[in-house]
Amino acid sequence: MRICVLLPLLLLLGSCKEAEEPSNTTSSPKSLEDNIVGKVLTLEGEGEIGQMMFREDGVVLMGQDGDLRDDLGLTYKVEENQVVIFQDGGKTRDGAIIFPSASPKVGDQVEAGPEGEKQTATITKIGQPVATAKFEEELERSLGNASKIKSLQNLRRVHIVLYSKFGGDLLLPDKPLEEIIVAEVGNTELTRIKNPATGEIRQLLYNHLTDFSSGHIMLASPWVQDEERAVVYGDGRGELIPEEKYQQEIQKDEVEMRSLK
Repeated sequence: MRICVLLPLLLLLGSCKEAEEPSNTTSSPKSLEDNIVGKVLTLEGEGEIGQMMFREDGVVLMGQDGDLRDDLGLTYKVEENQVVIFQDGGKTRDGAIIFPSASPKVGDQVEAGPEGEKQTATITKIGQPVATAKFEEELERSLGNASKIKSLQNLRRVHIVLYSKFGGDLLLPDKPLEEIIVAEVGNTELTRIKNPATGEIRQLLYNHLTDFSSGHIMLASPWVQDEERAVVYGDGRGELIPEEKYQQEIQKDEVEMRSLK
């Protein structure tokens, strides 16, 4: 479900754009990010009222009357006085919300949407989230989704590193891969994954039989979250798939998963 489906509600985006890589721009101290993260913004425009919350973990919650949800799996990044919205684990840029200053207040107007198709909405309230049981449930779920998205992003980064080294040969070499990855990124952050519930750390899993042009699983998280597992295929596609599907995939002749060593 694309973010443009919620446009009448939150006036966020006029249309959905093709994939665009996120900018590397980072926010400065005491910037817009400091003033909006963790707060609920109520916006009104064209007779519609909606709410959004930019969580500290990079997830965007949306809804009405305090019922804030993360059903679309949207994330964000603050760049100076605008908030850029992404979907698909941060891969697809889905528009931006431009604030008039780094210190937004009630009555300010914001512009939202892709370049050339922006719409205007007025901030009618800026407040703290209501700690209802339903909100706490959504909060817990959003944190789980953010963890799964981060796991998927890390797997994609590992795939890029491996492809840069061995893509020309198509096949992965039969030698310690973790040393190669760590030599490129400088640490084991991508190769050793922490269980978000228990804190236990395991090395990621890889399929030593597949190649970079195949549709078979090449990389996988060692952990299952909410009955889903993050995987990246040989051709670079990344997905969160049901654990049942993962178990079916690893039974194929072209798949033999090993712990990264």
